Amino acid sequence: MRHRKCSAAMLALLLVVAAPASGAGPAFRLAQTETSAPPPDDRESRPAATESSRPAPGGTPPRPPAPTCFDVTVTVDERKRNGSVWDLGGAGARQPDPRISESSTGASTRCKDTHVCTLRVPGRGPFSFVITDMDLSNHDPIGQGTCRADGPCRLGSASLSIRTCR
Repeated sequence: MRHRKCSAAMLALLLVVAAPASGAGPAFRLAQTETSAPPPDDRESRPAATESSRPAPGGTPPRPPAPTCFDVTVTVDERKRNGSVWDLGGAGARQPDPRISESSTGASTRCKDTHVCTLRVPGRGPFSFVITDMDLSNHDPIGQGTCRADGPCRLGSASLSIRTCR
């Protein structure tokens, strides 16, 4: 009698044919085990997952961290609400001297003889601003209020543009 080498597939076929009709016998389970190949192990070819690349629970990817620094550009109107110039004096002296203060962070700056002034503010917002035209004696209020940490905002006689720091 000659003996031949059998492949795993041929052996599985023989075991399935020899299995009981119900398919519940041990031979059927053995056939499934013999014919199913393990998935290829490609862990070495994939980059390792990091905390930031792993999906959050629920399958959604994690959000990038919120910015923690904003540049706030304040543009003061050409004239006060009553129509008068901000300051008295020569041509340059008629422009406001804005002081910008943000109360929750303590950030503040002061600019001289200009309608545009920029302040860098740490934090995530919302931000509470007080904007004042600084004079020798009587300071003129320009605007005050709260702005979100993204996009434009209008406070009194000033327009604010709030952008992530660069």
